[in-house]
Amino acid sequence: MPPKKKQPRGLKRSLAKPAKDAETPTASDSSNKRIKTEDNSVVPPKSEADAAPAEDTRTVEIDADEEDEVGILKSLFDTAVAKHESGDIEGAEDLFRGCVHECDKILRIHDGAIPPSSDSPADAPTSTDMTISAPLPSEFHLVYGNALLQLGLCLRAGQKMKDDVKSGYDSFMEYLREARERLEIGLEWAIEEKADEFRIRASLCRVCLEQATECYEVIENGTNVDGANTFASAAKNFLDIESVLVRDFKSEENNALLLSTVLDFGSSCQRYGDVLESWEGTQEWVGIAQKLFEKVLDASSSTSPLARDALAALGGCSLCLAIHQLEDDAEEHDPAVITRQLEEGLSYFERAEKLAGQELLSTPFVPLLLLMGECLVNLGNMYDQSNPDGDDDTRSEEMYKRAIECFNMITMIDATALPPQFAEFVNEWEKDFAAEDVKGETE
Repeated sequence: MPPKKKQPRGLKRSLAKPAKDAETPTASDSSNKRIKTEDNSVVPPKSEADAAPAEDTRTVEIDADEEDEVGILKSLFDTAVAKHESGDIEGAEDLFRGCVHECDKILRIHDGAIPPSSDSPADAPTSTDMTISAPLPSEFHLVYGNALLQLGLCLRAGQKMKDDVKSGYDSFMEYLREARERLEIGLEWAIEEKADEFRIRASLCRVCLEQATECYEVIENGTNVDGANTFASAAKNFLDIESVLVRDFKSEENNALLLSTVLDFGSSCQRYGDVLESWEGTQEWVGIAQKLFEKVLDASSSTSPLARDALAALGGCSLCLAIHQLEDDAEEHDPAVITRQLEEGLSYFERAEKLAGQELLSTPFVPLLLLMGECLVNLGNMYDQSNPDGDDDTRSEEMYKRAIECFNMITMIDATALPPQFAEFVNEWEKDFAAEDVKGETE
């Protein structure tokens, strides 16, 4: 039997990203950085005017049967979304910007800051009419808030492509704050109008998710911003909104949308807890993530993709807690507790693997295989350490062999996806087996 390996424990990541944004993990995704949750100075955010200077005016044709301004705004927003989904990011950005501009103009007219346009037809409904007859409807604030969110996301994506993480943080967070303000106003009117609150609450959840995710990313990159406080604030608001949403699912479609958002936010909490310096902080945030994942699992069909992703995410939480204790030099942790957490994580991964079925050997499941392989390596290490006398205990060898199977499946899917520390583990294991074979032949 080949000698046991004590392997670096390093991925410490989660399945957490939404499928549309998921990337194949690489070694650079791993980070052993931890942060202290202390206050930092906040850079004053830029205004919308500073963050998004006006560009050349452009006329856009849209399909809109609506005669009111809000209906036209909705059509403009839907056109922007369609462009974004088709891959025309620049075109979508222009349309989202135009939508924000028109919403802002309507709001200023409604508030009496500027007079209505003189070139409108005499019988066309105007914001002045709205001022006289009623407040702006909740639907207006929903479109306005979502347009601010989407424009901010488009601009932020462009900044990240240029590796400009720091300079764009403040303006992006300002977009999110303004989007949230609009949506909260819209929610107030939706309650007043007895209108459907779900879409506004779901959009508020999405804004809080983006705030939290952005904070996690700048914290992980070591950027000097008040990320810890902002993350905690975003998390509290998300949980408050989500707790109201779950009381009454309006439809299966709404249910799936909410559960997907809850899953994404739980992943942000788990990743955030992973980079915290203190064990107490890690326990708190990973514990929040676990509760959210369990909620998704309980509310999903037992064989659905959401259930599969929730199981994988729960496994990631158990692995995260175990590895944090293994790497914690500040205090000593009980090896038996760590072993149980790794066994629990492996059980979740195995259930997710079973639900993946034939799709397991495909790119979207590389993160699951990486996490499962890492869990198996660490579990093998723990079994080996609990058997220091080298008695006939094959549990550790079995864990290592299963880890090798996971890593080999990853290289079958993508030869570049296996992080170096695990590629080295595979190479050393294979060399040891080859040496054992040669030794056996010479005896």
